[in-house]
Amino acid sequence: IKNLKPEDLSRYNRSYEVFKTMRGTSMYYEEAKKNVMAILRQNGSPSLFVTLSCAEYSWEGLLKEIMETVYNKQFTLEEVQQLTPQEKNKLISENVIQSTLHFQKRIEKELKLMTKANFFGDDCVFRVSSYYYRVEFQQRGAPHIHTLLWLQDSDGKSAPTFWTADSEDEGCERQEEKIFEGVGYLSEF
Repeated sequence: IKNLKPEDLSRYNRSYEVFKTMRGTSMYYEEAKKNVMAILRQNGSPSLFVTLSCAEYSWEGLLKEIMETVYNKQFTLEEVQQLTPQEKNKLISENVIQSTLHFQKRIEKELKLMTKANFFGDDCVFRVSSYYYRVEFQQRGAPHIHTLLWLQDSDGKSAPTFWTADSEDEGCERQEEKIFEGVGYLSEF
Protein backbone atom coordinates (compact mmCIF):
# COMPACT_ATOMS: atom_id res chain seq x y z
CA ILE A 1 0.00 0.00 0.00
CA LYS A 2 2.91 2.35 0.68
CA ASN A 3 4.01 2.08 -2.94
CA LEU A 4 0.54 2.89 -4.29
CA LYS A 5 0.55 5.92 -6.57
CA PRO A 6 -2.43 8.32 -6.71
CA GLU A 7 -3.06 7.47 -10.38
CA ASP A 8 -3.42 3.77 -9.44
CA LEU A 9 -6.09 4.36 -6.77
CA SER A 10 -9.03 3.73 -9.09
CA ARG A 11 -7.40 0.53 -10.33
CA TYR A 12 -7.06 -0.97 -6.85
CA ASN A 13 -10.07 0.57 -5.13
CA ARG A 14 -12.74 -2.12 -5.08
CA SER A 15 -14.57 -0.76 -2.05
CA TYR A 16 -17.55 0.31 -4.16
CA GLU A 17 -18.10 -3.06 -5.85
CA VAL A 18 -20.44 -4.10 -3.05
CA PHE A 19 -23.00 -1.61 -4.43
CA LYS A 20 -23.38 -3.60 -7.66
CA THR A 21 -25.59 -6.09 -5.83
CA MET A 22 -27.41 -3.56 -3.64
CA ARG A 23 -30.80 -2.79 -5.22
CA GLY A 24 -31.49 0.92 -5.55
CA THR A 25 -27.90 2.07 -6.01
CA SER A 26 -26.66 3.60 -9.25
CA MET A 27 -24.09 0.80 -9.62
CA TYR A 28 -26.85 -1.81 -9.32
CA TYR A 29 -28.92 -0.17 -12.08
CA GLU A 30 -25.84 0.29 -14.24
CA GLU A 31 -25.22 -3.46 -13.97
CA ALA A 32 -28.91 -4.18 -14.66
CA LYS A 33 -28.75 -1.93 -17.74
CA LYS A 34 -25.72 -3.87 -19.01
CA ASN A 35 -27.59 -7.15 -18.47
CA VAL A 36 -30.72 -6.04 -20.32
CA MET A 37 -28.64 -4.63 -23.19
CA ALA A 38 -26.83 -7.98 -23.45
CA ILE A 39 -30.17 -9.80 -23.57
CA LEU A 40 -31.40 -7.40 -26.28
CA ARG A 41 -28.24 -7.96 -28.35
CA GLN A 42 -28.60 -11.73 -27.95
CA ASN A 43 -32.37 -12.10 -28.48
CA GLY A 44 -33.44 -9.00 -30.42
CA SER A 45 -36.64 -7.13 -29.65
CA PRO A 46 -38.88 -8.70 -27.00
CA SER A 47 -42.16 -10.31 -28.06
CA LEU A 48 -44.20 -8.90 -25.18
CA PHE A 49 -44.05 -6.22 -22.53
CA VAL A 50 -46.16 -7.19 -19.51
CA THR A 51 -46.82 -5.41 -16.22
CA LEU A 52 -47.90 -7.59 -13.29
CA SER A 53 -49.26 -6.00 -10.14
CA CYS A 54 -49.59 -7.36 -6.65
CA ALA A 55 -53.15 -8.48 -5.79
CA GLU A 56 -52.40 -8.96 -2.12
CA TYR A 57 -55.97 -8.35 -0.92
CA SER A 58 -57.22 -11.23 -3.09
CA TRP A 59 -54.54 -13.72 -2.06
CA GLU A 60 -56.17 -15.62 0.77
CA GLY A 61 -53.04 -17.73 1.25
CA LEU A 62 -50.99 -14.59 1.93
CA LEU A 63 -53.57 -13.22 4.35
CA LYS A 64 -53.66 -16.58 6.14
CA GLU A 65 -49.85 -16.62 6.44
CA ILE A 66 -49.79 -13.08 7.81
CA MET A 67 -52.56 -13.83 10.33
CA GLU A 68 -50.71 -16.94 11.51
CA THR A 69 -47.50 -14.93 11.88
CA VAL A 70 -49.14 -12.03 13.71
CA TYR A 71 -51.38 -14.04 16.03
CA ASN A 72 -49.11 -17.11 16.35
CA LYS A 73 -51.92 -19.64 15.77
CA GLN A 74 -53.50 -21.56 12.90
CA PHE A 75 -56.35 -20.07 10.86
CA THR A 76 -58.68 -21.58 8.26
CA LEU A 77 -59.44 -20.04 4.88
CA GLU A 78 -63.03 -19.53 6.04
CA GLU A 79 -61.76 -17.27 8.81
CA VAL A 80 -59.69 -15.33 6.28
CA GLN A 81 -62.72 -14.93 4.00
CA GLN A 82 -64.67 -13.37 6.87
CA LEU A 83 -62.20 -10.49 7.23
CA THR A 84 -63.51 -7.06 6.33
CA PRO A 85 -61.65 -5.01 3.71
CA GLN A 86 -60.41 -2.74 6.52
CA GLU A 87 -58.97 -5.71 8.43
CA LYS A 88 -57.26 -7.02 5.27
CA ASN A 89 -55.82 -3.57 4.58
CA LYS A 90 -54.48 -3.29 8.13
CA LEU A 91 -52.87 -6.76 7.99
CA ILE A 92 -51.20 -6.08 4.64
CA SER A 93 -50.04 -2.55 5.43
CA GLU A 94 -48.51 -3.61 8.76
CA ASN A 95 -46.70 -6.60 7.22
CA VAL A 96 -45.15 -5.16 4.08
CA ILE A 97 -42.02 -7.32 4.15
CA GLN A 98 -43.97 -10.57 4.33
CA SER A 99 -46.33 -9.54 1.52
CA THR A 100 -43.40 -8.34 -0.65
CA LEU A 101 -41.54 -11.62 -0.15
CA HIS A 102 -44.73 -13.51 -1.01
CA PHE A 103 -45.08 -11.45 -4.21
CA GLN A 104 -41.45 -12.14 -5.15
CA LYS A 105 -41.92 -15.89 -4.71
CA ARG A 106 -45.12 -15.81 -6.79
CA ILE A 107 -43.36 -13.90 -9.58
CA GLU A 108 -40.44 -16.34 -9.61
CA LYS A 109 -42.87 -19.25 -9.85
CA GLU A 110 -44.97 -17.60 -12.59
CA LEU A 111 -41.90 -16.81 -14.69
CA LYS A 112 -40.67 -20.38 -14.29
CA LEU A 113 -44.10 -21.66 -15.39
CA MET A 114 -44.05 -19.38 -18.43
CA THR A 115 -40.92 -21.09 -19.71
CA LYS A 116 -42.76 -24.42 -19.84
CA ALA A 117 -44.43 -25.61 -23.02
CA ASN A 118 -48.21 -25.12 -23.21
CA PHE A 119 -48.31 -22.32 -20.63
CA PHE A 120 -50.32 -20.21 -23.06
CA GLY A 121 -52.64 -23.12 -23.88
CA ASP A 122 -52.43 -26.45 -25.66
CA ASP A 123 -52.88 -24.99 -29.13
CA CYS A 124 -50.31 -22.18 -28.70
CA VAL A 125 -46.88 -23.21 -29.92
CA PHE A 126 -44.95 -20.47 -28.12
CA ARG A 127 -43.28 -20.43 -24.73
CA VAL A 128 -41.14 -17.85 -22.96
CA SER A 129 -37.51 -18.47 -23.90
CA SER A 130 -36.04 -15.46 -22.03
CA TYR A 131 -37.27 -12.71 -19.78
CA TYR A 132 -36.13 -9.63 -17.93
CA TYR A 133 -38.08 -7.88 -15.21
CA ARG A 134 -37.77 -4.88 -12.95
CA VAL A 135 -39.58 -4.56 -9.62
CA GLU A 136 -41.07 -1.20 -8.72
CA PHE A 137 -43.22 -0.08 -5.81
CA GLN A 138 -46.42 1.93 -6.03
CA GLN A 139 -47.07 4.83 -3.68
CA ARG A 140 -49.04 2.59 -1.33
CA GLY A 141 -46.01 0.31 -1.10
CA ALA A 142 -47.30 -2.57 -3.23
CA PRO A 143 -44.76 -4.11 -5.63
CA HIS A 144 -45.32 -4.60 -9.34
CA ILE A 145 -43.05 -5.72 -12.15
CA HIS A 146 -42.44 -4.62 -15.71
CA THR A 147 -41.39 -7.61 -17.79
CA LEU A 148 -39.88 -8.10 -21.21
CA LEU A 149 -40.72 -11.55 -22.60
CA TRP A 150 -39.11 -13.28 -25.57
CA LEU A 151 -41.28 -16.04 -27.06
CA GLN A 152 -40.12 -18.97 -29.20
CA ASP A 153 -41.68 -22.11 -30.60
CA SER A 154 -40.20 -25.59 -30.14
CA ASP A 155 -38.00 -25.09 -33.23
CA GLY A 156 -36.45 -21.92 -31.76
CA LYS A 157 -38.35 -19.61 -34.11
CA SER A 158 -39.29 -16.29 -32.52
CA ALA A 159 -42.93 -15.34 -32.12
CA PRO A 160 -44.39 -12.85 -34.58
CA THR A 161 -44.35 -9.26 -33.41
CA PHE A 162 -46.24 -6.20 -34.59
CA TRP A 163 -43.21 -5.45 -36.79
CA THR A 164 -42.61 -8.91 -38.25
CA ALA A 165 -46.05 -10.57 -38.45
CA ASP A 166 -47.72 -10.72 -41.84
CA SER A 167 -51.18 -9.22 -41.40
CA GLU A 168 -52.55 -11.69 -43.97
CA ASP A 169 -51.49 -14.71 -41.88
CA GLU A 170 -54.50 -15.88 -39.86
CA GLY A 171 -52.39 -18.48 -38.04
CA CYS A 172 -50.28 -15.71 -36.52
CA GLU A 173 -53.38 -13.83 -35.42
CA ARG A 174 -54.75 -16.95 -33.65
CA GLN A 175 -51.40 -17.53 -31.91
CA GLU A 176 -51.38 -13.89 -30.72
CA GLU A 177 -54.89 -14.36 -29.30
CA LYS A 178 -53.75 -17.47 -27.37
CA ILE A 179 -50.73 -15.61 -25.98
CA PHE A 180 -52.87 -12.73 -24.72
CA GLU A 181 -55.35 -15.22 -23.22
CA GLY A 182 -52.41 -16.87 -21.39
CA VAL A 183 -51.18 -13.52 -20.08
CA GLY A 184 -54.73 -12.82 -18.87
CA TYR A 185 -54.53 -16.09 -16.94
CA LEU A 186 -51.82 -14.57 -14.75
CA SER A 187 -54.37 -12.34 -13.06
CA GLU A 188 -56.08 -15.47 -11.75
CA PHE A 189 -52.86 -17.12 -10.56
